[in-house]
Amino acid sequence: MKSATANVSIIICTRNRATDLRDTLRSLANVYIPIGWIVECIIVDNASTDATPQVIAAFKTSQFDVHTVKEEHLGKAYAANTALSQARGEILLFTDDDVRVPADWIVGMTEPIRSGRADAVAGGVALAPHLERSWQQGNPWMTALLASTSALSDASPRRLVGANMAIARRVFDTVSGFDVNLGPGSVLGLGEETLLTQQIKHAGFRVRSAFDVAVEHHCSADRLSRRSYLQAVERVGRSQGYIDYHWNCVSVSPIRLVSGLVSRYFKLGLRRALERPDLQDEGLPLWEVSLLMQIYHRRQLLTELGHPRKYAAKQPRGSVPARPDHHKAPAMQPCPPGQ
Repeated sequence: MKSATANVSIIICTRNRATDLRDTLRSLANVYIPIGWIVECIIVDNASTDATPQVIAAFKTSQFDVHTVKEEHLGKAYAANTALSQARGEILLFTDDDVRVPADWIVGMTEPIRSGRADAVAGGVALAPHLERSWQQGNPWMTALLASTSALSDASPRRLVGANMAIARRVFDTVSGFDVNLGPGSVLGLGEETLLTQQIKHAGFRVRSAFDVAVEHHCSADRLSRRSYLQAVERVGRSQGYIDYHWNCVSVSPIRLVSGLVSRYFKLGLRRALERPDLQDEGLPLWEVSLLMQIYHRRQLLTELGHPRKYAAKQPRGSVPARPDHHKAPAMQPCPPGQ
């Protein structure tokens, strides 16, 4: 039965985005909160060196309590785990420091959990109008790499996106939190929500979508540049390699990895020479995204080989797909416990 009241903790992790954060907080101050609901906002300052502390201190609202937490260890996963230790809500509602939330955000995002239909909710993320380009059409990675959820399945979302997700507090009684080797600020740079989603599903919790409750992403236009996309593709490929090795427990032959790398580097070099994608200022062609993703994925697997698996309860199973589908995130099926 749907709960008439709710106890919600809004979580925002931020670092050196003072101007963006100010606009995010302004939109948050206008969100609708039903009478009787208990809402708090936890803002984690992840060792900012700009005016972020001043922006947080200046944020005032009668809608909810605001708590500031500092996390000096760099990395969004560290900041999010710190927020988890401080949050008092029964529902944890995550967003980023460069979005605009709609007025119905809190009510809409928590509804699947309050009604008992879900334990975690993947909300919608739409690109701000100034980030939309014609070349993004037909290439789902061009928007997915900017956190857009437009390519995710409404019926069964493969992953949560940190810019807009809600998770029942009880989930973290089973799932330990965010892997600090993943996410912005880490060496790998992305993937903390991807791994968390798989851990949530593996633990038997239900993930539902609420893509109609969408935040608007106002990231810097610099992220549309070819250089920025190349960096993002590297982070995705490496993060997926880490997840496949440590969580999905893939078994892989070093010889096969190396031979696959050589063939893909050859294909990449040949197509770049023929088609000269480096001449374009923004975006990447889908073929380049696909090849680069496979290359960085396999390179990271080579790096991880021989290291103890971080999720030791699982044993190797399966192998690296011969040709993963790069129109979507590689499938991640964790190994059954106890095998």
